[in-house]
Amino acid sequence: MIRRFAKPLSLAVLPLAVSGALVSCSSDDSDAAGEDAASQEALQNPPASDAPADLILDDASTPDGYSYETLTPEDDEDLSELFGDEGAEEEDVTNPPQCAPLAVDSALMFEWMMQPADAASVASFTHGEDDESGVIVRVSMGTPEGGLPDVSECGEFSSESNSAMGAMSKSFRAEPVDISIDDADQLMAADVTVTALTLDGEDIGAEAVDETVRYITGTVGDRTFNIVATGMVDDETAKQMAVGQVARMNNVGA
Repeated sequence: MIRRFAKPLSLAVLPLAVSGALVSCSSDDSDAAGEDAASQEALQNPPASDAPADLILDDASTPDGYSYETLTPEDDEDLSELFGDEGAEEEDVTNPPQCAPLAVDSALMFEWMMQPADAASVASFTHGEDDESGVIVRVSMGTPEGGLPDVSECGEFSSESNSAMGAMSKSFRAEPVDISIDDADQLMAADVTVTALTLDGEDIGAEAVDETVRYITGTVGDRTFNIVATGMVDDETAKQMAVGQVARMNNVGA
């Protein structure tokens, strides 16, 4: 597995690496200050429209010590050629099915990146020189049919898929994270861990197994946002990026 995160991430398989250690460092005061700062930034730099490419966090939202990059199929012709017509021949089958939105792994990141620009926009924020740590942000048209899943129902779940490579089986664990963000219509947060990964029955998990990502997703109006934090990104940074994304989506044309 290529381990580069985002310089450029479009060439990489996203490393599922929080190493089980998203640092808890928030307080009520810091939460309030962070939300206020994000709202002020959104007012000073409002999106020009409600298209995903305008709504998504931009370079002005880059946290200190991070670098910013947009991710689209056009950014990397090799990636487009490699994945444009490949992928799974059948959609993943998740058990239980309601947990499918929590199956956050490298395959999902590629699926996000390969969507057309009028349907979704994806950006990455890489932490310093550590190309295994950073945040992926996505904004897409529409909202999840049936709403967001209940993380408490997805403590352990699995997915199966078939492609030209063979039969892939993935097992996951999800733990709910208590996060609140003002002005998000729906919100869900979880720590998601890949616990097993096999191809045609053989273990191929290697470094990806037992590594965890912080996943925050929600809706504002008829748009959906996704935040995936990997590596040594602390939980306050992940949350404040979600706060900033919600504020930006609420300030179109402000």
